[in-house]
Amino acid sequence: MIYEYKCKDCGLVFSEMRKMSERLDPIDCEACGGESEHKISTPMFRTSGSGHGRGAGHKGEWK
Repeated sequence: MIYEYKCKDCGLVFSEMRKMSERLDPIDCEACGGESEHKISTPMFRTSGSGHGRGAGHKGEWK
């Protein structure tokens, strides 16, 4: 799965493909090497049928 992370030092937000069991493990920032935190978010979804598909999601929170 792809998870979002935010660096506590430089503020960079980046994505990383990881196993679900590894999502909360520490990960270094791609830019500065600082400690990053995992973003808890609701996945996007899309419905279809009558041609009025909609996407929904939330900004989530950093943890």
